[in-house]
Parts: sequence; C-alpha cells; structure tokens
Amino acid sequence: MRRISQVLVIGLCILGAFTACQAAPVLEEDVNITIPVKNESVKIQDSPITSLNLDDYLFREDVFYVDTRELNQVMEEGSIAGFVTYPFYELLANLVEGKTLFKMTKVLDSNNALLIELGGVGSYVPRFEESEYLLKALFPKDKTIFISSTAGVEATYLANLLIQYGYDPLKIYNVGNFSNDLGTLVAYRNNKKAKYFVPGTNVFTLDYAFDLGELTALD
Repeated sequence: MRRISQVLVIGLCILGAFTACQAAPVLEEDVNITIPVKNESVKIQDSPITSLNLDDYLFREDVFYVDTRELNQVMEEGSIAGFVTYPFYELLANLVEGKTLFKMTKVLDSNNALLIELGGVGSYVPRFEESEYLLKALFPKDKTIFISSTAGVEATYLANLLIQYGYDPLKIYNVGNFSNDLGTLVAYRNNKKAKYFVPGTNVFTLDYAFDLGELTALD
C-alpha cells in the first residue's frame, strides 16, 4: 500500500501544483443553482450542462471538476477555473502497452462480432493490480462529476470507464468541449461570455510523464 500511496501522491502533487498556478476566481455572487437532472447518457449532445451554461454550476462543494486534456494543451489553450487536470490518454487509458492505468479494447463475441465498442462500458482492462484502487482514489464517488475535454470524446470515454467501475451515470456530466466546436455546440474557449476562462500561454512546454513502474503489472 505504501508504494501505491507514493505514486498517487506524486501524481496529485504534480497536478495540484499545476492547478494552483491558475488565477483564483472572483465570484460575482453566491448563488446555489440546482444541478439539472440528466438521463444515463454521457454523450456531450445529451448533457443539460454545456459550455454555454457551465459557469452557472462552478465552484460547488458537491461537484468534482476534471479536465481530460493533455497538460501542454491545457497550458497553451487555457482552462476553466476550478478544474483539475487528469490527462486521459497519458494517465488513465489508451491503446499503448503499459503506459496508463487501463487499456482500451474492443470486446468481440466468438464470431468476432463487435459487442462493446472502443471506449464503451466494459471495454477497459486494468493494467495493474492497483488500477481500480487508484481510479477510485482519484475520483470521489460521493460527488457529482463534471468532465471536460477537447471536443467531448475523452469526457465520454472517462465517463464510461467510471461507470464500468460502479459510478452512478446519473451523477456524471459531460460538460462540453473546451477547445473545438462540435456541430452547433460552442467550445468554452470560444464562448465570449465565459466568465471563468483562464487564458493559456505558449511561453514554455512541459516535459512530463506519469511513472507507474512501481505498480504491480497484470499479465
């Protein structure tokens, strides 16, 4: 358990330090708006909270806010105040062997027909004995979770990963595309009314990696 804690603490320190660099928001008023009820869909087009109304639901004690973009993308494009960055493809799940907590797979039947598509619920395979433990350490089960990503794709993938490991889909919101417009949906950084947009910078580039070498690999 000690080595699990060490890896987790190191990762959280890196992400926490990055988040701490963001300017503290100035709240115009203390309004506690009820979070709208959603269905089980975690697709961006089905979310009642989007880039256009997200500002009304920020800085709540009952919500955990996560950005799934890569850290250098966050640095350059900017961010939403109050969101912590967990890079999806670098930390949580991808197709590259041994680089993340989980591997993304397609699930086929005995006739090679597709049962579960890539990134769907049930398509994630843990790479380490500690993968599920760390996932639940990173994402609180007792809070509503708001997930942001470049165009909504990684947010959907992460939502499905959480649902696969027992999180309530009614408490997981794909809150919109940050960088790229998707159809008629406006990206947060392109929304001129976004009050809590933290501007980015391209003055420097981060060279980082998540070291999972101390974890117990599964065959």
